[in-house]
Amino acid sequence: MTCPFLEEVKVRYCKAFPVKKLIPSTSLSPESACVSEFFQCPTFQDAVTITKNGKKECIWAIRGVVSYRICTKNFDCKTCEFDQMILDRAEGLKFEDLDEISGFENYPPGLRIAVK
Repeated sequence: MTCPFLEEVKVRYCKAFPVKKLIPSTSLSPESACVSEFFQCPTFQDAVTITKNGKKECIWAIRGVVSYRICTKNFDCKTCEFDQMILDRAEGLKFEDLDEISGFENYPPGLRIAVK
């Protein structure tokens, strides 16, 4: 039996902000800086500057498999134990129709994983 006080809510969070504060989607108004004027947000400006300066992000964080990951292998996925663990766990999964995967073509060729 589920607790009567347990409520399921769709939430969002800012990937650039250092604290992952969950924000209910219903509380974001159209006038919110996160929704309409995000380019004026200081956190957004800092994140854009860091990205332009060449900071990299784990391919599994980009894909949304993990929310954050500090790379210990200088983004050399071929020697990364974490990358191998994810691939090993996905080995038994079966994909019904690979044509239905959307957004795959948006990743740079070096970040795409070939599924056999």
